[in-house]
Amino acid sequence: MAHKILASCIGCGACARSCPALAIKGRKNNVHLIDPDKCVDCSVCGFSCPAGSVLDPQGRPVERLATSLRETPLANKDLCTACSLCIDICRFGALRLSSPRRQGDTVAWVELVREHCVGCGLCQQSCPVGAIEMEVQS
Repeated sequence: MAHKILASCIGCGACARSCPALAIKGRKNNVHLIDPDKCVDCSVCGFSCPAGSVLDPQGRPVERLATSLRETPLANKDLCTACSLCIDICRFGALRLSSPRRQGDTVAWVELVREHCVGCGLCQQSCPVGAIEMEVQS
């Protein structure tokens, strides 16, 4: 099941701009639609909707949620292999490899670029070694 946009949609485009899967289409000032084949059920569209016009797969309204209150990725430095799959999957550029701690250091891990993260969790889903956990970070 995918998320759904209600007829109360004001067509502002906030959902489409924030969708990590590019699953939402619509014209300005018109009701937008979610492609169920592309939707990854992350709720970011609902978190971003000023009209409260998004339902989750169970038919419950998704409430607007400030970016600072959303779960964001935290990489376990001991597990991360720096494979960059999570970096590649994030269309917002919310992840980067760490900088060397000193010259000649080859150890790296994924770090969050918080101001770019929408909190979708695709990075966690893409991590082949389970090094990323989603948490509300203060």
